[in-house]
Amino acid sequence: MENEVKYSEEIEKVINRKDTSCAMYGTPECRFLNAENCAECAVGSMKKERQEEAKSALSRLMREVPQHELEPLYTGNECLFCKGSRNKADRFGLLDLSKPDPEGDWTFAIGKRKIGVKAANMILPLQMSACPECARRHRAIAYIPGLVGVVIAALGLILTTGTGLYKILFEAASFLPALTMLGFVLLAIATRFGIRAAMKASYSKHTHLDVTEIPELKPFLERGFEEVAERKQGVSSVVFTKTFREHGVGSLITGEFGGEEPMLMGIWPAEEPARSDDENENADGRSAE
Repeated sequence: MENEVKYSEEIEKVINRKDTSCAMYGTPECRFLNAENCAECAVGSMKKERQEEAKSALSRLMREVPQHELEPLYTGNECLFCKGSRNKADRFGLLDLSKPDPEGDWTFAIGKRKIGVKAANMILPLQMSACPECARRHRAIAYIPGLVGVVIAALGLILTTGTGLYKILFEAASFLPALTMLGFVLLAIATRFGIRAAMKASYSKHTHLDVTEIPELKPFLERGFEEVAERKQGVSSVVFTKTFREHGVGSLITGEFGGEEPMLMGIWPAEEPARSDDENENADGRSAE
């Protein structure tokens, strides 16, 4: 990589130092967590007892989320959000699933360096192959209805307080300006829900707006996992990015379970340019020789 930072030999030794005293070092749980290195791993800074608890927690998550089911979500080159024929993916949709974990208390933030999450639910951060069209639809339905509603409400406020309309309404009845403003607010809410419903009806023909409909997620949902972010009117909250999250749970790439051409670090292999008939004939001639 051209922008890769170069450190001195001494700093490299510190960064790449193997913490063999860690309870998770060299274990399947360590590989599943997929930290950048021991220096960046949150588990390494814990006390031995907490390391064992973290290892046990990851072990339980591994049983619920086998790598052969998890890895294809982010190594395939087809969009998982598409309905029917799937487009080529060039980005990722990020969301979190969770499931009650009665056996332990999760006290480290999976995929992050800092310790700060304390909850009784096991957390599964997902990144799923996505295409520009599905990302655009998810973003549009997330922002456009609310933006239109805000514009209508703001327009109502301006009309009822900053123009001659206020005087006319107030002279007719002192409560009319407030009543008119309330009418604009109700109109904004109704418009927001109406636009969102119309967009959902249109977009859902081509895109899984509710991630629970995605076939590849069915095994996790059947085991009790649910979305962390609440769905709004049947639409899941998904963040889209072109950057592949290289470390943390849900980032390990073994190359065993992805598509025919698994991507690495968010970059899919470039397609070979089509050859002309003359080039194909030359290539066949050289093969025959």
